[in-house]
Amino acid sequence: MAAEPRRKVVGAACEDAHVGDEEDDRDHARSTAGIAFKRASRDMMRLFDSTVRMGQRVFHVVMRIVGPCLVLLALSLIGFVTYTYFWYGFAEMAKEVGQPGAVAISMVGVFLLTNALYNYAKAVMTSAGIPPEFEAELEACKAPPRKCAKCGKLKPPRAHHCSVCGVCVMKMDHHCPWINNCVGFGNYRYFCLFLLFIASACTFIVVVFGVCFEDVIFTWGRRGTRAFRQSVLISFMICASILCAVCMLGGFHLYLVLTNQTTIEFQINMIRRRQCRRNGEFFRNPYDVGRSRNCQEVFGPNSLWGFRWMFPWMALAPTGDGIKYASIDKMLFLAVVSHEEPPLAVFELLDRIYQVLLRYLGEVSEDSLRQNFSTVYLLLDEMIDSGLPFTTEMNRLESIIAPPSAIGKVVQAVSGSSTQVLSDVPLEAAGQAGPFGALSSALGGLTHSHIGGASAEVWWRRQNVAYGSNEVYVDIVETVSCICNGTGNMISGGVSGEVLINSKLSGVPEVLLSLRNPAVLQNASFHPCVRLPRFQRDKALSFIPPDGEFSLATYWIPDTTMNLPFHFAVSVNYHSDHGKVQISASPKMAITMQNKQMLIDKFVVNIRLPASIASANLACQGGSIRFDDESKVLIWNLGKLASQECKAEGTLNYGTDPKDGTPQIPSEEKPTAQLAFVIKGWAISGVRLDACDVSSINYTPYKASRYTTTAGKIEYRIA
Repeated sequence: MAAEPRRKVVGAACEDAHVGDEEDDRDHARSTAGIAFKRASRDMMRLFDSTVRMGQRVFHVVMRIVGPCLVLLALSLIGFVTYTYFWYGFAEMAKEVGQPGAVAISMVGVFLLTNALYNYAKAVMTSAGIPPEFEAELEACKAPPRKCAKCGKLKPPRAHHCSVCGVCVMKMDHHCPWINNCVGFGNYRYFCLFLLFIASACTFIVVVFGVCFEDVIFTWGRRGTRAFRQSVLISFMICASILCAVCMLGGFHLYLVLTNQTTIEFQINMIRRRQCRRNGEFFRNPYDVGRSRNCQEVFGPNSLWGFRWMFPWMALAPTGDGIKYASIDKMLFLAVVSHEEPPLAVFELLDRIYQVLLRYLGEVSEDSLRQNFSTVYLLLDEMIDSGLPFTTEMNRLESIIAPPSAIGKVVQAVSGSSTQVLSDVPLEAAGQAGPFGALSSALGGLTHSHIGGASAEVWWRRQNVAYGSNEVYVDIVETVSCICNGTGNMISGGVSGEVLINSKLSGVPEVLLSLRNPAVLQNASFHPCVRLPRFQRDKALSFIPPDGEFSLATYWIPDTTMNLPFHFAVSVNYHSDHGKVQISASPKMAITMQNKQMLIDKFVVNIRLPASIASANLACQGGSIRFDDESKVLIWNLGKLASQECKAEGTLNYGTDPKDGTPQIPSEEKPTAQLAFVIKGWAISGVRLDACDVSSINYTPYKASRYTTTAGKIEYRIA
């Protein structure tokens, strides 16, 4: 009796094992089928990619072959219509309107035809605009430019790579097979003018043939020979068809010109506009600077009502280099005054408004101002009262108006109340102790803060400042500007400096800065927190700092005996057949040995040469050197100025006089050299921070200082 249950258990176990084996087999089959499906999908995608790439290569080859054929076809059509007009149409027109009338009408047609052919030839033969070579040293810049991954050239804004031509094109619109060329920055105005004049010429033919040969075209009259009737009818149909197509294409490009877009940008902006509309945002083309300026960017700085822009040989050429474009990203600050005011005071107020908006919004742009309109309105209302500056201190503003935050916007949208203007009334007393008040308090969207500073005397510092890590940083930034003569002696110059503080200290600390050379602050402007009697007595800066970043003092040192930490020499000589330029730069070892932490970086020399210099053959030891043909500026980018002497030299090629072909020697024109650099770890005025003492606290803060000297406007007059 005991063996029977055991047999049943063993049999059940065998059945479970059998079922488990079947499930394993099914799982294995599923996994095998899944792997096979993934492999098949991957193979199909590879096949599809290879097919698409092969199709693209075939399309590019076909476009290169078809392009010249379409150019010949366009010229053939124009030639056929012109031949029909003068061989058949002119004689018949002379019979109807007389010889003088036919000649006058034909002169209009010749004018339109000449302009159409001229602009067509310029659109075909003018380069659309190829960007310069990408400079490898620019990759180390703060905002390095884009580099095309296909052709390796510089890829400025609005530039795109043309797969048919195999190069990047500046402000590329499209590749047009009818001109066998790309339409871009260099030939866009010729392309638009060709559309204008070819449409006008086609309209001229349609009107003239439609009026003079109405019986031949519309009623199939038996007038003239068969060849005459066929030629007139075919020419009318060709011009009518071209007119319809060109009107649609020209209307689209007229819209693009008025809105400062290209065909590629039009498609991209459509997608962006749709996304912004879906997100409830406003989209605006950043390059749209107004219809008049948009047209002048394409056709040149010519009056639109003067009609000179229609004739490129007499109109002013478009300005710009195809790399930089005017945009509306940068904001313009305007102050309207009702009576005469000190200009510097107005500029200081505008600069303070910009700094406050930058601190609150992170960036000052059209979108940020639009999205935070209420915050900007409250800030301006507090900063300017009845047209006069009122509250401009950052900490005091932050104690009154809360900076915008995502959580605050969510709480405001849910509760329907504004959380930007802070109040010293508790939430319970204000009637906001409900669920939304608790939610906002928990999320930090409506934190209680007292209006005003830490005290009546310390109004510039907000209350209840607390940090987990207490730090204070002192930055001394000086900018040197000077003019030197041909021998290197300084004629005029000075140093403008600024003491910047970044305070992250809890409580109400007192800071004392002791300077090694306090005489540099003789002509200085101080922050209201500085105790002036203490500075006049002890020549030390004692203050209770505002919270965050602020400018403690700005000063100016008029000094022509400054000693720059480098040697610089430049000479430009003009001979009968060519010019010679020599440049040398090296650090002064006496200064660099005393200041071992000093680093001369981003050293750049710009020499503006006369307009008669056509080109230059240049070589350098250290950095890179080039000559800009358009601006006539020689640019030597050294980067870091090492201990050894760096030299650059080259020959200058003169331009020729178009009248007699003689070289234009700029014997009386004197070039100038401008320097730009950043010196880290050194201040040219010699100011040093001896001590930074922080008192009235119960913690030990971290303290650090930094010195930087930058180049303002440094000009060397070359003898």
